[in-house]
Amino acid sequence: MVNLPDVAPVLTTRNLHLRAPEASDASTLLAIINQPDILYALNRREPRTMENVEKFLYNVPRGIALGIHYAFAIELAVTAEVIGLVELHDLNALAASGEITIWISADHRRHGFARETMAPVLEWGIHTLHLRKVVGVAKISNEASIRLMGAVGMIDQGVQDASTSEGPTRARVFSYPD
Repeated sequence: MVNLPDVAPVLTTRNLHLRAPEASDASTLLAIINQPDILYALNRREPRTMENVEKFLYNVPRGIALGIHYAFAIELAVTAEVIGLVELHDLNALAASGEITIWISADHRRHGFARETMAPVLEWGIHTLHLRKVVGVAKISNEASIRLMGAVGMIDQGVQDASTSEGPTRARVFSYPD
């Protein structure tokens, strides 16, 4: 039996601190997730509410305790501004697998922050959570996410039909390490 961390660590990169999201991050996370392109990428038809975000933040420690979900607020090291969120979710101990999702505010994209975030989170998932496989899913029209997953070493597994809570979509699926 693998002992899983009971808290998400703080992962530090050159420009970022990746830390557990806090209740005080709720309004910032709500503003980011409700950006139209993020709603589209996540296949959400309706904007999220403060209640949705607060419930998510309330459930993060439960997901950690159960070993099924870890979330990290993406914070700029210099200013401590929260610019997004990355999650390892749908963790399955028997299959030693999970999924990674990342979203970053529009005004902080194209600066390398997504790539700088994903690499240490993937490595942490493999080495600390002992995952053998992490998948990433992107709508086939989301070229930036497709490029990102390739850039961090995820392997393109092709296009698949995906079912989401808000309906079906076509998606490109990637896996890490292979």
